[in-house]
Amino acid sequence: MPFEILDTLSLPGDPLKPNDDAFGHAGNAAVVIDGATSLGEPLMPGDSDAAWLAHFGARRLMAHVRDGDAPLDALRDTLADAKKSFEALRKREPAEQWEIPFASMAFVQDAPGGFDFLWFGDCAALIARPDAAVEVLGESFAAKAREAEHVRKARQGKRPSRPRPAPAGPNTCRRCARARSRVNSGKYWAFSPDPRAADFVGSFARRGRRAAPICCSPATASSRSPPITAATPRPR
Repeated sequence: MPFEILDTLSLPGDPLKPNDDAFGHAGNAAVVIDGATSLGEPLMPGDSDAAWLAHFGARRLMAHVRDGDAPLDALRDTLADAKKSFEALRKREPAEQWEIPFASMAFVQDAPGGFDFLWFGDCAALIARPDAAVEVLGESFAAKAREAEHVRKARQGKRPSRPRPAPAGPNTCRRCARARSRVNSGKYWAFSPDPRAADFVGSFARRGRRAAPICCSPATASSRSPPITAATPRPR
């Protein structure tokens, strides 16, 4: 199945901030990586550890694909590359787990008679088929539904409040730090400088049916980071 870029879209939430999302493409594969906005000062050179991880990861993943790696091998090797680079270039060792950069990912690669799809977090693939409904692969919609349910429960019995402006300075908060500290433990794993995460990646294999997967990141109107949506491939 040859891969062809149909279209790409990047909508900056703030043109003055680094783009924490990245897209990579090879003749037989494509990836979208959605970096999680950093909560504190960057550990890596540059303005954003999330941007570093997303763009480094997309480049290395496609390089391993071009070298002939199978999808899971390419992912594991890419995470090992990220670990090596992170440990060599960071300004200091992370004091807390939440300081380690991580990201969501949607990665599709061709296979005999179809394709393989790997994902982390809320990135997804939309499967377009002739004369059939679009199918969603990944946990993007389910994750958004869980978030909405948490918000609904938190608001029960409370008066509606006026929206508060975003706090100035580094986007640090105890609740976010606690949530980030659970990443790469138990069932919460993400694209990160940790090769062990490859053992917990979501996976799906499609064989024998004509379909065009569309890799995408969660592009929501309220997102402050610049989401990227990339459509690929189209079977010839």
